[in-house]
Amino acid sequence: MAAKRPKRRKQLFKKLPFGEKGKAMQMFLLTEILIILAVGIVGYFKFPIFIPVHYVNGVPSAYGQSWFFPLTAIILSIAPILVLIAVRLRYTLLNKYPYFINMPAFYYSELSRLKREKRSYWVNKYFELVLGVGASIGGLMMVTMFGIYEGTVSYYFPPEISLFMLAWIFATIVLLFYYLRDLYIQVQNKDKVKIKLARSTKK
Repeated sequence: MAAKRPKRRKQLFKKLPFGEKGKAMQMFLLTEILIILAVGIVGYFKFPIFIPVHYVNGVPSAYGQSWFFPLTAIILSIAPILVLIAVRLRYTLLNKYPYFINMPAFYYSELSRLKREKRSYWVNKYFELVLGVGASIGGLMMVTMFGIYEGTVSYYFPPEISLFMLAWIFATIVLLFYYLRDLYIQVQNKDKVKIKLARSTKK
């Protein structure tokens, strides 16, 4: 007697494409990544064989080969790329590998009370927030890359850029908590929100 095939696990979240806002944010993040990598490539072909790779008080203190510059661009683009990948694979991760990605406890508990189709709307709302954080990180990495480029050209890297980076990170964290609070208020009033569900399963 043939063994019964195990029942296929029902997916918790149904795929729902982003709206115009989410799509625009994805394109913006992708543009930031491409700019970072483009600056790295341009610098590699423009700079001499040896370039500054470390600064003390804005003055070069160590030198390295020019391939270090595009390598820096790749390193700076890793975080935005990971955010973009996570967003693109959000439903696969949530349905099949939920241990790889987590949503706030208050958010997940509220979603579990909704029908499967309506959960997807709020999943997209949360990942729009993730895209916003990714765009902020991408912007910081892009500004940093331009700063390194300018420092390599002028052989001077302003120490103030470090303070600027810290201020950018602090502002991102503050805005993240603000929008998490706003998202919490929205999901608490989820019954009052009119949800337009799309039929397409494209991202």
